[in-house]
Parts: sequence; C-alpha cells; structure tokens
Amino acid sequence: KGVYMTSYAAASTEILDRLIGLADRTEINAFVIDVKDDLGIVAYDADVEFAKQEGLIEKRIKDIDALIAKLQEHDITPIARVVCFKDDTLATKRPDLAVMHKGGDIWQDFKGLSFTNPYNREVWEYLVQVAEDAARHGFREIQFDYVRFPSDGKISEAVYPGQNSSKEDAIAAFLAYARPRL
Repeated sequence: KGVYMTSYAAASTEILDRLIGLADRTEINAFVIDVKDDLGIVAYDADVEFAKQEGLIEKRIKDIDALIAKLQEHDITPIARVVCFKDDTLATKRPDLAVMHKGGDIWQDFKGLSFTNPYNREVWEYLVQVAEDAARHGFREIQFDYVRFPSDGKISEAVYPGQNSSKEDAIAAFLAYARPRL
C-alpha cells in the first residue's frame, strides 16, 4: 500500500516526516518517489554519465542514500518512479532522440510538451541506466511510467525516426531490453 511523492516532497524533511508518521500509524508500507519526473529531470546526483552530460540532473534530493536508509528504518519499501518517454527536457536538448513533427520540428502535445522516441535505443539505454542507478541506491522496485507513445496532440503529425515495428512491439521490446538488466 503505497503513497506517491514528488521529488520535492521527498526532499522536504517536514513532508517526509509527516508521511513517515502516517506510514507508521497505518497500513502504508511503500513510497513511490519521483527519480526521473515527467519533465525529464533526474532528482538526485545519479551516477548516469548521459544525464550529467546533458544537464538532466537537478539535485532536489540532496542525499538519496540517507533517504533510503530512513525509509528502511520504518519498514517502508522505496519504489523509484522513472518516467520514460514523456521527456520534454531531453527531447528539447536532443532533437535526434525526439518524436518529430512531419514538418521537421520537434512534435509537441496540446500542452506544448515533447516526447522522446520510443524506437530509439539510445533513449532505452538511458532509461535503464537511470533505473539501474536507483536500484543500486536501494530502491526495491522500479515503476516505469509513461511507457507509451504520445496520446494527446496531433498524433497524425508525429514521426518516429527509426520506426521498425508496431508501437506495441516497440514498447514490448523496450521492456524486454530493461528486464534482464533490472
């Protein structure tokens, strides 16, 4: 029985202590924490070279190991939420990894946000490296989120460079790629 927390909430001593107190008094036994959020920001000093090179790390959670240790002291299972293909920051920085618009620009949804390309193996590798790093720090489960293609926007104008299968097969292939590594 889990509670979701943003990286900002996990980084706040006040909020974290309040939620740990709630877990101590109730059936709550897991916290799902944003490790890589839906804008594409990695929330702690992850040892992922690609994220460092591309400026994708924002050290919101100052000491990830202390956070994990505190949760373990209270028998709370830490679950890392890793948002996958909804990643405006990386898509904007690296258009070669983005879903493209048939007109040649980066494709955007109705909110003006972009996705990385679910067919791109470099994107897959990056996502798995983020998940592996979270696991090394003690997250007991990885929750991949937005493991899908864009769904709100002018989908008919989206182009997926390197498309070599159906969308369903691309997602299944990504998960098959990640599974043995995790």
